[in-house]
Amino acid sequence: MTVTKQGQSPKKKEFACADGSGSFGEVGAGTYGINVEGLDSNGKVVAQDYGATTSFGASGPPGPIDATLHPKAANVVVSWTLQGGRKCPTGVVLPYYVDVYKLPTSSGKQFGQKVGEVQKSCSAGHAPVSDVRPGKYVVQVDSRAVTPDVKGTAKVTVEPGTDAKVSVAMQ
Repeated sequence: MTVTKQGQSPKKKEFACADGSGSFGEVGAGTYGINVEGLDSNGKVVAQDYGATTSFGASGPPGPIDATLHPKAANVVVSWTLQGGRKCPTGVVLPYYVDVYKLPTSSGKQFGQKVGEVQKSCSAGHAPVSDVRPGKYVVQVDSRAVTPDVKGTAKVTVEPGTDAKVSVAMQ
């Protein structure tokens, strides 16, 4: 847990997850930012709250301050190649649209809800899609061009706090 009094340096304190609560002791009057993170056994952040700002009088907080931890989002780093290892169609440099979709919930659908999109030149060869929540997804890379129309899809799983890498074969 990190508590930051407005205009001062942050103060950190660790609490055991199994305890379910912890105390900073006396913090004094003022406005504070409060952030809570959950660590795995290796010390990597895998859960976080969305942060809070609150003000206390001289007697401190009126009671416990609740924080709800959520699985930490990560980046999906997408790379692409065409046949022969090229990044772009021969003689053309196009923008590619990189979309991340939830896996569809009903059969017959290729994509579920879109959760992220970036646009990048095909010559870059890769693009990160930021802040994707843990789960199972389908990535589509698409030129959206009439000619040459190239696209590809691949599935990817995002784990809490761990960037996911996926390679898409374009056709």
